[in-house]
Amino acid sequence: SQVNFGVSPHTFWFAFQLKNIDSVALTRLFVAEDYFLEEIDTYIFSGDTIRNTLHGGCAIPFGKREILNRYTAHRIRLRGGETLTFFVRVKCRLTMNVPLKLWNEDAFVYDDFLTQIPMWLYYGVVLGLFAYNFFIWLTLRSRTYFLYLLYTVHI
Repeated sequence: SQVNFGVSPHTFWFAFQLKNIDSVALTRLFVAEDYFLEEIDTYIFSGDTIRNTLHGGCAIPFGKREILNRYTAHRIRLRGGETLTFFVRVKCRLTMNVPLKLWNEDAFVYDDFLTQIPMWLYYGVVLGLFAYNFFIWLTLRSRTYFLYLLYTVHI
């Protein structure tokens, strides 16, 4: 699901249930696909007992995340026939868009790779502009080309 609250200083809570109707255990990725969300705390209940507490958001250092990705992602394991209740607390000072999704891990990695292609194309074009103007600057030693090189590095 995807909910957009606009700019809000408030904390929002989401509650939902996941049920594995199969008899075989499933492992899925629970992903909040907005990297500007500051705090994402997920409390997972099995019946009346808390099974797990997950912490995420951009406030968590990249190296301390369960899955090293720009989004907050956690592995969720559902045993056969099990129903889990999720309570998700989200806090952000920017525009709050909360796309919570459940992914098969291979599909998530593939989709995440595909969404990165335009960004890498952009960086490739900027690197090409830098290299082209660097060689012109080496030849001419013009201040204008030097300033443009600084501008492309700044981008």
